[in-house]
Amino acid sequence: MKMSEKSSEGFATLGFRVTDEIDEWRDYGITERVGRFGDNPKWYKVITISDGEFAENVVKGPGFIPVPNQVASAIGHRLASELGMKVQEEVNANSNDRYYLLLRGNERAQVEVGDYVAWGLILENSPVGSFRMRTFLLRLKCTNGLVAPEEPEQVAIKKSYDVEEMTKKVLGMAERKRAHLEEKLEFFRALKRYRLNAELAQILARRFPSPIIAPSITVKREQGVPVVVDYENKDLWSVYNDITYNISHRQLKLSTRVQWTEEATAVLQKWVANAEHED
Repeated sequence: MKMSEKSSEGFATLGFRVTDEIDEWRDYGITERVGRFGDNPKWYKVITISDGEFAENVVKGPGFIPVPNQVASAIGHRLASELGMKVQEEVNANSNDRYYLLLRGNERAQVEVGDYVAWGLILENSPVGSFRMRTFLLRLKCTNGLVAPEEPEQVAIKKSYDVEEMTKKVLGMAERKRAHLEEKLEFFRALKRYRLNAELAQILARRFPSPIIAPSITVKREQGVPVVVDYENKDLWSVYNDITYNISHRQLKLSTRVQWTEEATAVLQKWVANAEHED
């Protein structure tokens, strides 16, 4: 629909000539305005996010669709209800902050006899960025927050102004991923085939604070550089669980725990891939 004259004037001072306004998310404090900057022939969309006191403008392509964090949360809770999953979410004061929601399912499988993991999902949304879903596996032996995410490009959620349509797509994606639980266990089982050595210990020491990699690795700092003093003779599955246990039992934001665990997963995935290639 066309913008009012008053709202057009504010953007005119920025050299942005507004032609249309999209107000699908107005109730969530998000307004979208399509137009051009000066004589530039390209079309843009200026997205304004307001919490009533502070407003932020972000420039995107004309086809970009923002998703309010409140909508992402509603989809996540609907998903939890449909699939019988437990919910943990990170709610930020700023409506433009990245939003995280973790869903834990009841399905479980064994890495080895007696060592069970449960299946779950992470929804991650940025109102002016991406809306993504990743799977993870949670170790039940010590409930340590173990997360093995998928690659982001594989789980991008197609955004829409139709919340019901998005919800159905997310539900379908989740059900397909749940059906492949056994495949996710192969990475964990591969970790049990390899042991920690000096080279990998030093890589981990440079990537993580010493409290995160203890007790597998003992580190001291020499002129600000982390140096490995000693490391345990453990298989990488045990090392991985030491790291994820430390991450999940520290006072960290959910998003920080997820990001650090992703980092540990990526390091060990690369290490195992290289080791299996050499084998």
